[in-house]
Amino acid sequence: MRNKSIIDCRLLTADFISKILNSDFRNPKSRGVSLIAAIFIIVILAFMGVMFVSLIGTSSLTSVNDLQSAQALYVAEGGNEFVLKNRAFPNYSMNPNTGGTSQNLGAGSFSVTTPAYLTGAVAIGDTAINVNSTNGFASPSGRVLIDSEVIAYTNIAGNTFNPAGPVTATHLIGNAVYPVTRVANVALANNCTATDVQVDYVNNFITPGIVTIGSEYFYCAGTAAGPTRFTSCSRCYKGSSASAHLVGANVFQYMVASAGTVGNASRTVKIAVRSSGGEAIQNGLFPNGSLGSWPDINCPPNKQEGVTSIDMGTSASADGTGSLSIKTDVGRKKTMDDCRQQILTTAIPPSTPVTLNLNYQFSTINGACGVAATCAFTIDFIYSSGASETVWTNAAFPNIWTATGNIPWVTMAGVNLTSIRVSYSIESANVNDAQATGWIDGISLIAPGSAALLNWQEVVN
Repeated sequence: MRNKSIIDCRLLTADFISKILNSDFRNPKSRGVSLIAAIFIIVILAFMGVMFVSLIGTSSLTSVNDLQSAQALYVAEGGNEFVLKNRAFPNYSMNPNTGGTSQNLGAGSFSVTTPAYLTGAVAIGDTAINVNSTNGFASPSGRVLIDSEVIAYTNIAGNTFNPAGPVTATHLIGNAVYPVTRVANVALANNCTATDVQVDYVNNFITPGIVTIGSEYFYCAGTAAGPTRFTSCSRCYKGSSASAHLVGANVFQYMVASAGTVGNASRTVKIAVRSSGGEAIQNGLFPNGSLGSWPDINCPPNKQEGVTSIDMGTSASADGTGSLSIKTDVGRKKTMDDCRQQILTTAIPPSTPVTLNLNYQFSTINGACGVAATCAFTIDFIYSSGASETVWTNAAFPNIWTATGNIPWVTMAGVNLTSIRVSYSIESANVNDAQATGWIDGISLIAPGSAALLNWQEVVN
């Protein structure tokens, strides 16, 4: 239709100019004036034609940009869905250490990031945490969350956090780093009444969005200063249970940002990932002097020779903070086969990817583990059906604290994971003055949607 209008305009113009020129020839006195008028009209009409063509091109380009922008939004949303489905919580960042920085989808591609990720693995005892970026984190001091470990840092040097104390767990290169703030000034009562939440800082948190305190979700509309706080927070969000939260309680948010790109268009979608259920079992599953919440369930074959000579309790001799200790007597060959079992605070659904981590150590007198003595630990998952499966058994016999690293596992289909069991078999060598001792601690179980379904934090009584 626009092309037809341009042609009609050109025809009318040609006819009009022809009439003017014919008039000039009939009236010689006006020939010069008519020629100038014709040229002027030609220039105006040519300009109008150029404008018509430009408008048509601009309109087409705008339509393409609008289409690509909408596509980029859908691709970005697809990126968030992709990492939540295919990456283990909470390590959602796409980076060179986890298989590439982008993924093709439809007509474009997406890249998903977390506030930061580790550019180097972190070992127990490390005093520096290297990340890709510290932009947006509280400075000079603050807290970060990696896997299920909250780490306080005293300062930032470039892209390095300097922890206030040695790191207490291992963390793989590429794992996500999230900001942690704390409840400040005013404790929160045990109710579901909407409120503002005063905190130390709100750096790198997104609102509106979900923040987590303990096992309770808060949906907060915004942030404000004087005092620093999250505003208009709905408590008990998504059916979570109310709880009292003291000043100093950690406040989490697992923020994921997906950038979708199609052609020249780019859109970014940020979401706060909601954790689901499962408050941590806190402060000492193996506290000094007691086995705490890990009961002896008399696992078969439950062999305890010479009960009075078996130390089946906790001991500070390994690391000074109350580890589970299994120790035979000195001077006689003795055996202990038994287990301890902890029921999870919240059952984990079927077919869920989880991550297990623990620390362990052995020590012998006059007899090496695995040669003249038996030193074995085993971790089993116990399900609602009564079924069990072995997730880990030690293949080494370290005489210093050793972390298993993050052990990936997918729970059984059709049944809930309800508890975790630690089995042990300690036997001294059949020589004079022989003794075998094993220690275990730092057990953590991480599942999608929960920072710590099961997590032991050492406590000195």
